[in-house]
Amino acid sequence: MILGIDPARDGAAVLYDPEMDIVDCVWSWKYRNRKKPIYETKFTKFVKDKILFRASWDLRDGGIIANKIAQECNDIYLGIEDAYVSRQNPRSGLRVARFGGELVGGISANMRHDLKEVFWVTASDWRYQLLKVNPFTKREQCKKISLTYIPELSQTIKPHLEIHGYLDHVTDALGVALWTNNKLNSLENS
Repeated sequence: MILGIDPARDGAAVLYDPEMDIVDCVWSWKYRNRKKPIYETKFTKFVKDKILFRASWDLRDGGIIANKIAQECNDIYLGIEDAYVSRQNPRSGLRVARFGGELVGGISANMRHDLKEVFWVTASDWRYQLLKVNPFTKREQCKKISLTYIPELSQTIKPHLEIHGYLDHVTDALGVALWTNNKLNSLENS
């Protein structure tokens, strides 16, 4: 199984297996409690178009979200979108990097030997290799492309998008998982 993560203030994780239905986790920043962010976190699992599992929690940080994700996984590869730190707004890029580190650290601490390998990939790299999107395409255009083409690559994401809304971070997390799957296949063949 492959876990794809789009770490951000409003982000998602998608557990992908070509032979199974998708399990997803979507979080969004909700409020602050004693200067700490609280994230509304929702899990959904479908089996043959029926909701098998759905839960929602208010969680404090990436490590706690990672703990909930790790409970759903065993024996996985992890693909995570790397943070982009711009010169114009470096603070947001550093926040994403810190949150991504919390997620990876929390998952690796909880899963120990069940986490086989971690792949970090930039958004422009996975979009170019999976969707053939020019690396210099603007962010808004990339969101539209992700929402249009990623559901065509894996039909099982559509019920999740209907529940959570058509969110680009869900399709981006699946895109990272699909990129990781392609990377693993190319490493096997070489």
